[in-house]
Amino acid sequence: MRFGLLSLFPTVGARFVPTFSFSSTLFFATLLLFTGFAGYLPPVNTGLPTIAASLAWAALTHGRRWQQVIVTVVCPLVATLLFIAHPSTTGAAAYTFYWLLVPASFALLPRRLHAHPLTCALTASLTAHSVGTLIYLFCMPSSPALWLRLIPVVASERLRVAGMMLLIDCILSLGLYTARVVYRTATFGSAQWSKILLP
Repeated sequence: MRFGLLSLFPTVGARFVPTFSFSSTLFFATLLLFTGFAGYLPPVNTGLPTIAASLAWAALTHGRRWQQVIVTVVCPLVATLLFIAHPSTTGAAAYTFYWLLVPASFALLPRRLHAHPLTCALTASLTAHSVGTLIYLFCMPSSPALWLRLIPVVASERLRVAGMMLLIDCILSLGLYTARVVYRTATFGSAQWSKILLP
């Protein structure tokens, strides 16, 4: 359930919010969030990390350049600094290397690949992870050993979440494409029939 919700909200939000704006994407993600709560889903499965992932995906696909820079460069660097500055993470800075993949990919990949679904999925997955980690870090007791033990777990978890996001995005893309083709075929067909029947 956890991977399904985290994968569904960002991709649906990015597909159905036509242009990026912080307020519209936040509204859509929050609406989906409350829908999840209405279905008695545990709050730990949704929340701020999912909304952050929705905003990241929407910024990459519909946002302006400065919005993309904020999401892919500024936010991961701030999250990394907050994590390293916390007293209970001394010696566990390696945990944040995953988050630095986001600004690295933004800087190294060609601009045409920034809105690619794979790039969006990885960015959204790592953005959700950084927000969730910081929430846990500042709300729960932890130790450097805990964070170091989680490094290999994070790799597999984030790849699974990104893979599910990518799969759901492909299904949504195919569904929307099919709906457009069916609509255009039906519209074209009715227009042709009216020309034949009503000359």
